[in-house]
Amino acid sequence: MKGKEEDISIKVNIAGVAFPMRVQPSEEELIRKAESLIGERLKALKEGYQVTDRHTLLSMLTIQLAGDLVQQQELSNTETLSQQFQELNKLLDAALNEI
Repeated sequence: MKGKEEDISIKVNIAGVAFPMRVQPSEEELIRKAESLIGERLKALKEGYQVTDRHTLLSMLTIQLAGDLVQQQELSNTETLSQQFQELNKLLDAALNEI
């Protein structure tokens, strides 16, 4: 059985500030993608709204990302509910076929 991976140290740059982190090696790619997404979104906000204050940009980004998360959760809940209805429909069909 494979044991837990050893954490590695990385630095993540968000809005010009480097944050040291300890992550599992398997998580590093995900963290790097998140770092890149944050950078891209901050740049788009800065250009789109002519905002330069770092705190304002980070607040705006937080709202955007929270909205994205809520949307994904609602989509996931809808898909789960749809799957449950499909399973229930199969059970009902099977029960009706036995009558």
